[in-house]
Amino acid sequence: MSWYLSPLRPLAVRQGERTIGELDELPLPPDAPHGVVGAGGAGPRQYLVLVGDETVLGAGATSMADGLPGILARRLAALRDGEVSWQVVGEPGASSLRVHHRLVPMLPAHSDVAVLVVGMHDLLARHSVAEWRGEMAAVLDLLARKAGRVVVCGCPPMGRAPLLRWPLSASLAADARRLDAVTRELCAQRDIGFVSLQEMDTTPEDFAADRLHPGDAGLRRRAEAVAVLL
Repeated sequence: MSWYLSPLRPLAVRQGERTIGELDELPLPPDAPHGVVGAGGAGPRQYLVLVGDETVLGAGATSMADGLPGILARRLAALRDGEVSWQVVGEPGASSLRVHHRLVPMLPAHSDVAVLVVGMHDLLARHSVAEWRGEMAAVLDLLARKAGRVVVCGCPPMGRAPLLRWPLSASLAADARRLDAVTRELCAQRDIGFVSLQEMDTTPEDFAADRLHPGDAGLRRRAEAVAVLL
């Protein structure tokens, strides 16, 4: 229950504003946000797109190959015994609003698989459940028209990020559970895959140097969970 956090919410908001204001931006990997893996397989070529915030761009990863795009492309190539062409459309700081109106329209007209990663900046901006529901419903409807299979990563486990202290960590964790409940419902209505990151085992070693974003270990853990739904 999160009722006991209500009187502490203003303190958590101020704490969050101060923490994020002092946060250094993680560098992005130098390799290109697109590629091809699995050449020579017997199956047909698959097209994979990832859309969302800086996590899909590899912030916190050593390279794109070690981030979500590379890991998921290799897993998809192995599952389908074919070549996978992958592309990332992301933007640092993107919220569901930005994904809806700017990033999803930039995606190709059709892909075999689309993976959505969003939520961190909606949480940090303290967007309401109603705002989240409206934007996510629109995003999922657009993605369903652009991809044969859609998988959504739930909100990141910011309540366990080493950078964040109580009560901010507890407040963000409670908000993430509320947003995830909405996302799970919307995905179920559309036969879209949903991966809860709140239920995933998470350790301090899963985080990047900024102690907020996922690092290589955390990205591998997330990619394995998403790959099950491909």
